[in-house]
Amino acid sequence: MTLRPDAVLGFAALSVSVLVLGACKGGEEEELETLDTYDARVVLESPAAGSWSPAGTIVASGRAKDTDAVTVMGQTVDLDAQGAFRAEVELPRGISVVEATARDPRGQEAFARNGVIAGDFVQPEGAVERAMAVRLNQGGLDDVLGLVGGYLEPATISSAATGMNPVYDDAYGVWGWDAVEIRADLEQIDFDTPQLDVTPSRGELTLSVALPDLLVELYAEGEAVGIDFDSDVYLMAERAEITGTLELDVEDGDIVAELVDAEVSLVGFSYDTSLLPGAVEDYLFVETIRGKIEEMLLAKIEELVPSLLSDSLSGLDPSFDLELLGTPLRVSAGFASLSIDDEGLSLVVDIDSSAPPAGTKTYEGVLTTGNVSPAASSHSDLGISISDDLLNDLLFELWRAGLMDMELSTDAGNLPVGVLAALGDDEGTLTTEAVLPPVVVQTESGFQLQFAELMLHLETENGKGEVIDFALAGFVDLDLEVVDGAISLDLGEPELVLEARSALDGETIEGVTRTFEDQLPIDSLLLLVGALEFELPSLYGLRVADAAVDRASDGAHTDIRVTVAAAD
Repeated sequence: MTLRPDAVLGFAALSVSVLVLGACKGGEEEELETLDTYDARVVLESPAAGSWSPAGTIVASGRAKDTDAVTVMGQTVDLDAQGAFRAEVELPRGISVVEATARDPRGQEAFARNGVIAGDFVQPEGAVERAMAVRLNQGGLDDVLGLVGGYLEPATISSAATGMNPVYDDAYGVWGWDAVEIRADLEQIDFDTPQLDVTPSRGELTLSVALPDLLVELYAEGEAVGIDFDSDVYLMAERAEITGTLELDVEDGDIVAELVDAEVSLVGFSYDTSLLPGAVEDYLFVETIRGKIEEMLLAKIEELVPSLLSDSLSGLDPSFDLELLGTPLRVSAGFASLSIDDEGLSLVVDIDSSAPPAGTKTYEGVLTTGNVSPAASSHSDLGISISDDLLNDLLFELWRAGLMDMELSTDAGNLPVGVLAALGDDEGTLTTEAVLPPVVVQTESGFQLQFAELMLHLETENGKGEVIDFALAGFVDLDLEVVDGAISLDLGEPELVLEARSALDGETIEGVTRTFEDQLPIDSLLLLVGALEFELPSLYGLRVADAAVDRASDGAHTDIRVTVAAAD
């Protein structure tokens, strides 16, 4: 599984571009007395901006002035004699923006908005258990065995077999003579394209290997009743058949395979010893060599097939290393378990992602779905189920590594001058800081990328010399598809919530917020936003011919059904 560098930059572009184009989200002031332009004022004290909370019901509280009531997340609540208010609100798992609004007698609105994250959290150290499930069904198994069969070349087996020479070396008597000596060396083995079949059943894989049109060439020499001889000898079979049980297991994160209880037979066996002296007992000679050939073929199949199969299956390990904006990201995977049923084999993969932290981030951990195990589809060649826990772990590592914290400037050419137009200036700097990590969450409306408390500090360098702080939250629906062997999380039109956290002279928090809200060009933003992409686990020598992507019914996994084909 690979997280492409341009994908990560695309996500950073989501953060920065929204900010650069003026999308900003806001919160409260500590003192009501500092907010006196409008009659109504409201401060949201709890939950605090950037706070971490369990999902479920919480109490939102704060203070307001010059208003009779406050609306908190759509609920109208009264104020006490001191202007305080309290309201129970429901925090779903993921990112929420808790909003309190108030109106003065003229109908003008004041608001406070705090971005929070809610759910269960786990510490980021260690692997994400059951991060992915990979299932290889009958069609996929057949394709893998086709690849393995392609590596069973006659030259490979011949080369290994010659190490067994001599395959026959004996002396015996004939008609009272004891002067028969014969030695035979294997010179070459040939056969047509091997045919491998596997049948999964009751926790086992029954393997059969057929080597069609087998031809074994030997060179025999010796002495028979005083006559020296040397000659080629040919052994033929319609096919060699090897059958056995293919045992698969996981050891130290790797897949190991072994062929056990294997048997071999040469079907349609014949031979040509016509050039040997008649004194050589060809039956005894040939049958002995036949046993040697069967023994050799069995040994090589037992050695080669499990090794080749293990190598092919190891391609399902999605480990990779990247460098993103100078920051190394390592994703290490290990197979946790393997099981076999009547449809195929299933693998569960643990994945650990890590990047060196930059600066200091305050957090409670990585958002988790809880103890939900992935289950890949059994209705495709290759089924893959990717846990949201894995995606959130990757996003957390990138956030903690500071890839969403950056500085842009007009001097460097990466801060558009247009963003400063509302401030009456054309030079400035923009710094960003992500207080909360971005997350992916299944919601009632679909699968979403969510972020909040993405802070913007904007300073102009001449003219008015203004300084403004903003905060941004965003909710972006994700459309999942597979393109060029990677699952793409394409970003839809974002729903943005913003607020200025400081105001210009003579302006209000609400006024500055609305000014920047009105400037946001959604179409231009989407052109700048990239997509997160994760390369699918693959089998060596096979490519993704077709794929379908859906969200799992448990709301915690992304399911991919893949049809594979031989690589071009």
